[in-house]
Amino acid sequence: VPGNNRGNWDVEVGIVENHDLAMEALTRLAARNDRRLIPPLVVELDTAHPVVPSIMRVLAAFDPDPEAWPEVLLRLTRSPGDNIREVAWELLGEAQTKEQLAVWWPAGLAALDDADARGAALGAILDVRGVRADGLERVAALLLDRSVDARQRETAAEILYDASDDNLSRGDAATRSAARRITQTAYRDLLASE
Repeated sequence: VPGNNRGNWDVEVGIVENHDLAMEALTRLAARNDRRLIPPLVVELDTAHPVVPSIMRVLAAFDPDPEAWPEVLLRLTRSPGDNIREVAWELLGEAQTKEQLAVWWPAGLAALDDADARGAALGAILDVRGVRADGLERVAALLLDRSVDARQRETAAEILYDASDDNLSRGDAATRSAARRITQTAYRDLLASE
């Protein structure tokens, strides 16, 4: 490190080390499931501080989840910070009970229309692995839309495949059947457009 910048480097390293130590301590406390920690940590989520994604991960470690967890995460998908939004979508993908999906699934599908949110929302939908098939037509539309980023189209294809595959889908037989119809139509349309 150049001489004049050495002090700044030491400060940055110290901040990172302090952050890591603090997050390790919070993670250990969360593992004890002391729910008294939840309210002050949830308050910190509204600060837009760089540690918010780490706090989100600590909160996600509680079992059961903090109260209204999918609603909290949905609010954070609208954060000005890219990393906060991405972690919020990632953690929503882990919120897979019927009640949790009822909260965030419609917003996840709606986010597919937003080019800035689409990639992270697709990741959350992929994590669900076919628990729900409603709205997969929107995913299929992305697969067919050549103006959509190629990686996002690949994720859309993976979502459709996983949702309709008997070995990969976590959905019931009716959900897999509905997903299979949507997937077959999408692939047929894709091949016809080649």
